[in-house]
Amino acid sequence: MEKLENRAVIKHFYLKELKPKEIKEEMDSTLGTYCPSYSTINQWVSEFKKGRLSTSDEPHSGRPVEVTTPDMIEKIHQIVLEDHRLKVHEIAKTCKMPNECVQNILHQHLHMQKLCARWVPRLLTVDQKFRWLKSTI
Repeated sequence: MEKLENRAVIKHFYLKELKPKEIKEEMDSTLGTYCPSYSTINQWVSEFKKGRLSTSDEPHSGRPVEVTTPDMIEKIHQIVLEDHRLKVHEIAKTCKMPNECVQNILHQHLHMQKLCARWVPRLLTVDQKFRWLKSTI
């Protein structure tokens, strides 16, 4: 069963005025190992007691989960092209995003790696990388 289905069952038993322990026993008998834990059941019963009607998750505030957008990839690419010697934390500070996200964009999306303190495309051969470095000096 999925979370929403489990919550709906918990809500149903709560409306039938069963205690959390009784709900756990009832769900254990039908779901077995797929039954949510007692603490989860207890938490949702307390939520329903407080007047909550919905069984779905509340929207979360803050930064969106995905900050790796095509715009951010392009922005980071432009920053790196302007100055190859920037460090990850400097790029992250400029873009106002976590270091891990910048590293992910540089390595996974732009296929770049550090070479002699500069960001260069990873798919170049060793000779091409050195020629590329010499041409940018």
